[in-house]
Amino acid sequence: MMDLRLKGSGAAIVGLFDSRGKILLTKRWVVTGSDAVEVRSRLPLSLATKGGRLPVVPILIDQTNDGQAITFDGKKPAEMALTRARAIRISQNSFRKIQAASKLIAARMRAQAFRS
Repeated sequence: MMDLRLKGSGAAIVGLFDSRGKILLTKRWVVTGSDAVEVRSRLPLSLATKGGRLPVVPILIDQTNDGQAITFDGKKPAEMALTRARAIRISQNSFRKIQAASKLIAARMRAQAFRS
């Protein structure tokens, strides 16, 4: 399990990606109130599938407030993602696919929010 902390108001979306760059789960948190408000949550670092447990990499897909502090196990999200990718031996090519997919998802979510 990974400890996720969000401090300050804003919304954040985290995705869990498999080693091939496929997104398996997304989760959104919305924090309101003062900048002193802190939210903690736990995320799995593997997911159960029909074929067994599948290791995943957590990626911060989007956040609405750049001033909101977000950490994954006490580390910056990008640092944790790279550490986790190395730990489960994801190739650089697959990691680039994960990064590209997360950017695409964020762009689509922003476009949908803009149309609403």
